[in-house]
Amino acid sequence: MKALKINKSLWSLPLDFSFDSSEINELIKVMDIELQEVVISPNADMWYFLFMKEEFILVSDVDDGLDIRFFKKENEDLAKKFINKITSIVSFK
Repeated sequence: MKALKINKSLWSLPLDFSFDSSEINELIKVMDIELQEVVISPNADMWYFLFMKEEFILVSDVDDGLDIRFFKKENEDLAKKFINKITSIVSFK
């Protein structure tokens, strides 16, 4: 899994699985993150949060699926760590 550059200042890592918004809200409750903001819209829901003191956005898009976005390329490993954490929580349930 390799990060894709979306624009000049935003990177994305697509997730190999998908959840609906209610499942993501439940996951976030048990994660060690600092939720900053949630934006719900007809086509895409977004959760802005801090993970290990870095900013990330979890995006659930109707057309593109689920991905995690970040502003610094050097945070790619942290994004992967977050994805692994989600995967372990989901597989534990």
